[in-house]
Amino acid sequence: MPLTARAERELSELISSPIGQTVHYAPVRDQEQHRQPLATSGFALAAAIALTLVAVIIQLHPTPAHATPLPLQFHPMNVSSKELLTTLSNKISAIPETSNEQPIIRIQTWNMVITDAGEETTPTAIIVPGQLQVVRHRDGSLTNEMRTGQPVNAAGNPIAGDADTPPIGTLLWSATFTAEQLVFPTPAPTTAQAMGNFLRQAIPENTPTNSGEYFRVITALLREQDLTSEQNSALLQFLASRTDIEVAGSVTDRLGRDGVAIRATRYWFEDAIHEYLIFDPNTGQIIATETVDQNVEHLQGLTGPTVTGYHAWERNQTK
Repeated sequence: MPLTARAERELSELISSPIGQTVHYAPVRDQEQHRQPLATSGFALAAAIALTLVAVIIQLHPTPAHATPLPLQFHPMNVSSKELLTTLSNKISAIPETSNEQPIIRIQTWNMVITDAGEETTPTAIIVPGQLQVVRHRDGSLTNEMRTGQPVNAAGNPIAGDADTPPIGTLLWSATFTAEQLVFPTPAPTTAQAMGNFLRQAIPENTPTNSGEYFRVITALLREQDLTSEQNSALLQFLASRTDIEVAGSVTDRLGRDGVAIRATRYWFEDAIHEYLIFDPNTGQIIATETVDQNVEHLQGLTGPTVTGYHAWERNQTK
C-alpha cells in the first residue's frame, strides 16, 4: 500500500533523526516540507535504532506517560561564548592523550517520543529513560546495548516503574553496526575548519546549518566516538567561531556534576528547540547535552518549555 504524504514525512523524520535524539511526530503543517535522510553512511543505523526504539516503546508503554524532568537551572555568567569556548579548548588541549584501543562509552539517556495517531488526535508523549553502552571495536564497528533507565516524576525525582516496564537495567536491545553504517564512519578531524565540514555531512540537505543543528549532530558524534584531546579542542574551536551561540550559564547536570553550558536554537516547523552542550569547567569535555522544546503547544498536558531529551556521559569529573 503506498504511503500517504504525511506517512512519508513522518518516516523521513524518523530515519533522519541523529541517533538518540527525540523523534517527533507532530501534525503536518506543510506537506511540501519533507526532510531528507540524515546521511547515506548513517542511514541504515539511524533507521534500525529508531525503528527498534519505537517497537520497544509500543511494547513497554501501552499507556503514554507524561512525567518530564524540570528544565535545568542555569546561573548567568559574564563571558561571551567565544571566550568561554576558547578557554575550554585550551584546557582540553592540555590533557595528555591516553591509549584505549577499545573504548567503552556509557551514557544515561532520556528521550520523549511524540506520537500522533491521526489527523484529529492530539499528540501524546512517551517517556523513554535508558542506559546506553557503546563499545567501539578495532575494525571501527560499534556494539550498542540499551537497558532500561530510571524513570522520574515531574520534579525530576526517581520513581518506581509501572507494571508494564521492565526493572532498571533490563536489556532492551543490542546491535552491532559496521563502520560504514555509522553516522560518522571516519574519525573526527583535528582542526576547526575540518570539524565544521565533518559535522555538516550529518545535517540533512536543505536544512539551515545553524548552531542548533550542529549541537544536534554533536550528540550523535559523541555517541559513536570518544574524542581525543586534539579532536575535542578542534570541536570547541569550531564552535567558538560561530556567532549564533549563547552562554546559558553555570549549571548542575542530571548526574549532579558542576558544568558550564552554551545554548543554540533550531526550529522544527513552528517549534523553537533549544539545544544545550554542558562542559566540565575543569577539563573542557562535554559531559551532557539537553534538548528543550519551547512551544509544545500541540502536546496534551504539556506546556513549554519542556525537556524532550538529554544525554549524560558517565565521565569522572576532575576537581
